[in-house]
Amino acid sequence: MKILHTTNLRRKTFWLTVFIVLQLSIVATWSAGSSGQISGPWKFAVLCDTRGDNNPLNLSKSGVNEVVVNAIAKEIVKDGAEFVIVPGDMINGYKYIETAYFDQLMAWRKAMAPVYAAGIKVYPVRGNHETGPYLNNEQDLWSPTNKNAPAINAIPELKIAYFEAFNDPWIPANGPDGEKGLTYSFSHHNAFIVGVDQYVNPLQVNQAWLDTELQANKLPHIFVFGHNPAFSVSHPDSLASYPQDRDTFWDSLGKAGVKIYFCGHDHYYNRAHIADRSGNSIYQVLPGTGGAPFTKWKEQKYAEGDKVVKDYHDEGHYGYVLVTIMDTQVTMEWKALIKEEGTDIWRALDTLRYSLK
Repeated sequence: MKILHTTNLRRKTFWLTVFIVLQLSIVATWSAGSSGQISGPWKFAVLCDTRGDNNPLNLSKSGVNEVVVNAIAKEIVKDGAEFVIVPGDMINGYKYIETAYFDQLMAWRKAMAPVYAAGIKVYPVRGNHETGPYLNNEQDLWSPTNKNAPAINAIPELKIAYFEAFNDPWIPANGPDGEKGLTYSFSHHNAFIVGVDQYVNPLQVNQAWLDTELQANKLPHIFVFGHNPAFSVSHPDSLASYPQDRDTFWDSLGKAGVKIYFCGHDHYYNRAHIADRSGNSIYQVLPGTGGAPFTKWKEQKYAEGDKVVKDYHDEGHYGYVLVTIMDTQVTMEWKALIKEEGTDIWRALDTLRYSLK
């Protein structure tokens, strides 16, 4: 009886050990490092154009639509997003209101406090409202025919304040010379993410640097974000102001296997797909619904006609994008704040799903 009892104990110990090893293996798989592969789903969010209103009678405001931004921040935490990318126009900016530029940026961080408190990393790039005052007339300055648009980030104090506001240790300093901390790339699990500043050289990206980054990447999922649309929707100022450079940019995304380019600038949600010159289809996703005053897409057509294919458009709801990745599967949802039976709820009004080959 003693021998039998010992044998049973050994068996139990053996299977207990197997169980513990399996559990540790599962935990290790789910908690891989920032660039490690994982088998389970994970999420990130996209939020932009969160600035305040244009009311000239209220110039002492924070520069941020704090109510909407804070509501989005809380929902992002509930979603379990692991990081947030922000394609610019977080604040009203310099000379638009009386509130100091740095104070506006800090008001934005305060509105995003639920995200920061949850340990969710935030990765911004600048929009036109973060870079400085428009010179002369805005429309003339950013007309696609104006090839002499001056650099509008020439005020050193603004760049210093931006770096002070976003001095988080996780923001990479691996960008090109003159753009470090503004343009950068990072890896997270099985995805490679690139943020491109488009104001060091107005309405352009550092293509040589981007090519090098995309060529060096070994991860399957790639997402690129910047403030300006590559293909104009409403605003005339976009990467299309330099069409040859824009086409080279779009071709580089298609060649690398990028499926989505996130941008902002127009104050509504718009998703379209455009083929590069090799026939690779890439989605341009514009979630400019983070709190800025809504604008109308008056002509309901793209400047470049049938080359750009509209998939979905909404200009009446605040919202943000949530991306879920599960192995080779990607689900992108635009979550909008809507009223249902008198109650504010979040609902996915646009969903895109795709799988890598």
